[in-house]
Amino acid sequence: MTKKIYGPLFSRAGRTNWAAHECGIDFEQVDFSLKAPVDQRPAELIAVNPAGSSPTYVDGGFAMTESFAIGLFLARKYKPALMGDNVEEEGKVYQWTLFAATDLEKAAMEMINNSGYDADHPLDAEQFAAGRKKYEKLLEKINRALEGRDYLVGSHFTLADLHVACLVSFPVVATVDRSAYGNVQRWLQACRARPAFVKSLPPGLAPMFMA
Repeated sequence: MTKKIYGPLFSRAGRTNWAAHECGIDFEQVDFSLKAPVDQRPAELIAVNPAGSSPTYVDGGFAMTESFAIGLFLARKYKPALMGDNVEEEGKVYQWTLFAATDLEKAAMEMINNSGYDADHPLDAEQFAAGRKKYEKLLEKINRALEGRDYLVGSHFTLADLHVACLVSFPVVATVDRSAYGNVQRWLQACRARPAFVKSLPPGLAPMFMA
């Protein structure tokens, strides 16, 4: 049975898609509008996930939600190298994943939700600036961690890089001037050059994520 990832690429499902491509698995991306009521979302999605949330990963009778958790699961099952080369590196992958899921995404969402980029995200300049200030402090932390290093964990690309990079690449937060964060710039360029990242980009919107 075909593995499926439900959710639009221009959402958290994008990072799940990237992880799946890094793992080299065959899957079908099933798009739907996040604005659609739950009962109008794909029936096959509701059958395994009554909440109809995005992303949802489905493999036969097995279903998972939560993008970061799905990425960790896929890596452990299909490409363990993405979890590092030993238990210490795996611990660091979890550390950076939790950093991305809490601190980094919280600051990013404060920017996105108050950015004015569409009718659902009206501009609140004060809240946007507050989120931006928090986000810049987190970029400083990432920049320090990458001093003299090509990757956040170990000697090769891992889910730590993927989970952090997907939030640094998102269009609204990419408006932050990253010129002061040379290590981040160098690292992010390498992450975005990966074929799996390119495959995961929304059709027609790729330039927004590459800026």
